[in-house]
Formats: sequence, structure tokens, C-alpha cells
Amino acid sequence: MKTMSKPLFAVVAMIFAAGVGAQTPAASGSTTDMSTTHASDANAKPTRSVGRYVDDKTISTKINAEFLADSDLKAGDIKVRTYKGVVTLSGHATSQQQIHAAMEKVHTVDGVKAVRDHIKIAPAS
Repeated sequence: MKTMSKPLFAVVAMIFAAGVGAQTPAASGSTTDMSTTHASDANAKPTRSVGRYVDDKTISTKINAEFLADSDLKAGDIKVRTYKGVVTLSGHATSQQQIHAAMEKVHTVDGVKAVRDHIKIAPAS
């Protein structure tokens, strides 16, 4: 067993060293922080932390579950997107009452900071 552990340890150490070296900006002479965006960069996408991304996905999942549990809502016709706690609803509803019900359900979910309504009324098919 001891003879197997030394080569395995060496491989793990090399992988770790390679990973740490690749993440160090000073090693390549660059000091640019890739996690931030600048207002002057028109093509830059806003960033969010992994934790915020997970929180946003959790909020969207809870909202979708609320929609599915309500038989009066056509949940498949309403898309939910969450970015930094702000929920955007888009898609179609058959009446203003459905839109209002969807908005009410969104406000009951923890973590929702604001709601944007982009749902359009479309006749039932």
C-alpha cells in the first residue's frame, strides 16, 4: 500500500500545483481581475457570484413550483428569470387575473427583491 500512495500523492501534488499556477494572474504578468466588468466595455456581461447564482436559481425554482401547484395558472406559458433577486416574468397569460395571481405568488417567495412583469395577454388556445 505504501508504494502506491507515493506516486498517487505526487500526481495529486502536480495537479494541485498546476491548478494554483493557472489561477495566479501575477504568474503571467497580468494584474487584470476577470471577475469585474467595466462600464466602458460594451460587450461585457454583468457578473454575479456563484452563491448569488445559486440563490437566483433557488428563487426561480420555488416560483415555478408555486406556479405548477396552482391549477388556475398555465405555468408552462410563463417564464421565470431571476437576476440578483429581481424576478422577471415573461410569456403569455389568458387574462389579467392570471397575471395578477402570478405576481402575488412571486411576492410570497423568500429572497425576491423586485418583480418585473413582461407577461402579455393572449387568448386561450
